[in-house]
Amino acid sequence: MDRIDLGKELKWLSDRGSLRLVQQDSIDIAKRQCSDLGFSIISIDGSRIDSDEAFHRAVKEPLGFPDYYGMNWNAFNDSIGDFYELNRGKRFCIFIEHFDQIMSADLKTLCIFATSC
Repeated sequence: MDRIDLGKELKWLSDRGSLRLVQQDSIDIAKRQCSDLGFSIISIDGSRIDSDEAFHRAVKEPLGFPDYYGMNWNAFNDSIGDFYELNRGKRFCIFIEHFDQIMSADLKTLCIFATSC
């Protein structure tokens, strides 16, 4: 497999991060490289995300959202903001595995997530 040069690729990470697509067969390499660069890794299984509700179920635990998380887009916006505030100064790479399945299942979910981060 080709090595992904995340030393160059990670330049896109700003204060609040960015969304980038990594092919499924390269995720393990990307995770290892992010980890080697000092990033904490958060993995979300996208294979069962076929609706907004499924998206909220999939992200709640990996992102450490509270038990009272409202499982809607307003709650997501609040909780992702809290996530950033609670982890200020920490560096994360969030991987949504099987992202292609989200894209084919519900483009609205994909678009809302991409603009929330």
